[in-house]
Amino acid sequence: MKIYLNNVLMDVSVSEQLTVLQYLRGQGLTGTKEGCASGDCGACTVLVQDKPGESVLLPINSCITPLLQLAGKRLITVEGLTAEQEWHPVQQQMIANHGSQCGFCTPGFVMSLAGWTENRVSMRPGTVPDTEDSLRAEVIEAISGNLCRCTGYQPIIAAGLAAAMEMNVEHHSRFSTPMQNDSGSQFDDALPGPILVDEAGSEAPLMLCPKNLSELDANLKQFPQARICAGGTDLFLEKTQQGNALECLVSTLDVAELSSCSISADTLVIGAAVSFAVIEHFCQTIWPDLGQLLDRFGSPQIRNRGTLGGNLATASPIGDMLPILMVMNATIIVRSYEGVERNIAVAAFFSGYRNTVLAEGEYIKAISIGRDEFSGFRRYFKNSKRTMDDISTVMGAFYIDVQSSQVSVARIAYGGLAATPLRITSVETYLQGKAVSEINIDRALALLEAAINPLSDVRASADYRSQVAVNMLDRALREQSGEVIPSVTAGV
Repeated sequence: MKIYLNNVLMDVSVSEQLTVLQYLRGQGLTGTKEGCASGDCGACTVLVQDKPGESVLLPINSCITPLLQLAGKRLITVEGLTAEQEWHPVQQQMIANHGSQCGFCTPGFVMSLAGWTENRVSMRPGTVPDTEDSLRAEVIEAISGNLCRCTGYQPIIAAGLAAAMEMNVEHHSRFSTPMQNDSGSQFDDALPGPILVDEAGSEAPLMLCPKNLSELDANLKQFPQARICAGGTDLFLEKTQQGNALECLVSTLDVAELSSCSISADTLVIGAAVSFAVIEHFCQTIWPDLGQLLDRFGSPQIRNRGTLGGNLATASPIGDMLPILMVMNATIIVRSYEGVERNIAVAAFFSGYRNTVLAEGEYIKAISIGRDEFSGFRRYFKNSKRTMDDISTVMGAFYIDVQSSQVSVARIAYGGLAATPLRITSVETYLQGKAVSEINIDRALALLEAAINPLSDVRASADYRSQVAVNMLDRALREQSGEVIPSVTAGV
């Protein structure tokens, strides 16, 4: 395959499933660090541009990104930020503001801030936030997927602020023009995906990259042992954390029908391979409260790679989207490699811990939500140890529609309480037809406490989870009735 690595067109030949991080360090580009090998710390952050010179720069975790999915894309490491021996403004400001302490995490912070500042200049040239606080919030969001164990966040934030203002006035994006080769002609912007050669004639290829449903179905039928890989943010933990080989993968990221969203007069449809970053942008008008939750979903690096289909297919009981899709009455559109499709309600999709009702040869094609589901009152609450870039201890989702002062529809779902996400039907049934009054709220909370039997693990005790779940329902009901409850958020 071919890849644009720091403005050099590289021919890549591999015989094993490599992460981007493994490849880079094998090339001597050791500025990209391995900190956690699980996408949690951001030390391995690099930038990827799907269409070199044309599209946004996406910060990603190279430690859990399959190399073979970057065929024809532009990959930028910390070594590639300089231009004619000139530091990038982020690098200059990190030096000026003493933003580096032990230095191990520094390249990751630099890449996250560089991606943010470059995109800001190219997409919103000349714009300045209303206040320094709003710009500071952008900086904090940009580095929310990067951890500094030396507690050096304040100088890093100061460096980000200074770099943004400098680039806003003086700098044009270094990565927004078409790339050229040594002869001065433009690089081909339509390179094919990886050419996968089976030299032995018997083993399955490392990765197949179909472009449409027909090719995907054919690949899965020919190689039934293959595993589907979208963003790889969960799947590649098997390689980096458990040491397991991932021998034959079918990438869904380039499958057109799985990589698009649509809104019709009556339905929102989200393709299974659409990233959370794209979902957040696409749904901001019809579903703005989802964007507020996604700000706490993983990190920018994870949201740039993670997909809604993957969040469902892994069936993790702490998958943040699962309770939300339950209360939104979402439907999962499932397809087999024979071309047969069926619809499954999200609440009926999970058969046990990390198990689903998907049959052999089936995969998730899309998720569908009726437009009517966006008319009711909705609240999504996430409890976690860190405000950003952390998995949930308890995730609560609530949909309450009130007509003529009485609850006409109530849907309540939780993640993190049991082996699968839960719908609390006993409380839903009790609330229907009743006013959201003090006495009914108290009764609903008592019913909830009786209905759940939370687990205890390293993240929280059963008693703690029970109290959090009760508090979430209490807050949702009170906010629906018009009570204003201040939010408590952690600062950086």
